[in-house]
Amino acid sequence: MKGVVAAILLALAVSCLEAAPAPACCQGVTKLKALAATTSDRRLACNCMKQAASHFQNIDDDAVGNLPKKCGTPLPFPINKEVDCSRIP
Repeated sequence: MKGVVAAILLALAVSCLEAAPAPACCQGVTKLKALAATTSDRRLACNCMKQAASHFQNIDDDAVGNLPKKCGTPLPFPINKEVDCSRIP
């Protein structure tokens, strides 16, 4: 899971935050959604995203949070550095 999350965040930092994200970016979001099938998986993914995002000082939280919607793949948890992952169902 951590490798997938790290790859998604690296892509986010580089090219996924365009007005129309590249197909590879959306494939990463789709894969993340598929891996987050249970509550514990979702919480793990959330914590991994938060931890990895903390390494990118200039990441645009709004753009990151809107990526799943732009890809047409809503995630069962928000992507942002402030979310309380322990509250994710």
